[in-house]
Amino acid sequence: MRKISRGKKRKILKDDTVSKFFGDLRGDYLHMQQNKRILWKPAIWGAFYSFLELATYWVVACSLGHPEILPQIMIAEGVASVVGTVMVTPGGLGGYEGAMVLIMVATGVAPSVAMITVIVTRICVLLGTVLSGWGFYQHALMSRSDKFKVESKNGK
Repeated sequence: MRKISRGKKRKILKDDTVSKFFGDLRGDYLHMQQNKRILWKPAIWGAFYSFLELATYWVVACSLGHPEILPQIMIAEGVASVVGTVMVTPGGLGGYEGAMVLIMVATGVAPSVAMITVIVTRICVLLGTVLSGWGFYQHALMSRSDKFKVESKNGK
């Protein structure tokens, strides 16, 4: 760490922070071991999310007149999710789309159909995420009790 920070930092992690993190992790693991049904809700929500994500791609493919590419979409989405996880860009942007198109083309979808399906779907999903996030953010700002309280530096 000293080489990277040019001698300014010797440690990047504090021992008590690491110990607390792994202690919390162990506590959560023991809690899940005692209550095995605790993961059913997240598993159901995960399956529902995956279904909706695949459905979005399929709706776009159907609107382009290619409802038959659902199996290729399913395979490509699985691979692209793994690629998107290891990408450093937000949401795997770039690598996710490239993997989707590559796998869809490799499984027999025409390159133009694969590309337009992936790009249109990703634009819709990401734009929807940004717009809904903006709405929730504005709601959170407006619901603050101190939203109209402004103080200057001199206390007036």
